[in-house]
Amino acid sequence: MKLHYRTLIVASLVGVASVPAPGCKKKPETPAARSSMNALAHPSETYTVRGIIQTMPDPADPRAQLMIHHEHIPDFKGKSGKLHVYDDGVTGMKAMVMPFDTLGPNVVLEQFQVGDKVEFVLNVAREPSMSMAIVKMTKLPADTPISFDNKPNAEP
Repeated sequence: MKLHYRTLIVASLVGVASVPAPGCKKKPETPAARSSMNALAHPSETYTVRGIIQTMPDPADPRAQLMIHHEHIPDFKGKSGKLHVYDDGVTGMKAMVMPFDTLGPNVVLEQFQVGDKVEFVLNVAREPSMSMAIVKMTKLPADTPISFDNKPNAEP
């Protein structure tokens, strides 16, 4: 079974971090780590989103991230838990290129490449801070239409 290298690294680090060395006290989790795990385990919202992969993580370059140009998400709720409305009347989250650092254990990136059209399930948690995690991702047929239009006054 193939594992995504970041999932393997995170799982290894979590396992190592959870075993205190003799004479040491276990350090508390950071808010960012708790927040990312909340997006995986306790999402406030879940969205099904489509987009095109722009960049893939590179094990040789830890700064490289999974970047997806995603379609407009008209029903996306912001930090407050309410539907976000931009000044131009567009609701939700506009189409944009976003980095995704947190992936569920079933997301295996080896089957994807830059330029692939994908559909993914995005978990969003608002507590303790806003965080997102892709928990499922599937490749779409190459001829699938993807639109980056932001529709004003879109109905969620």
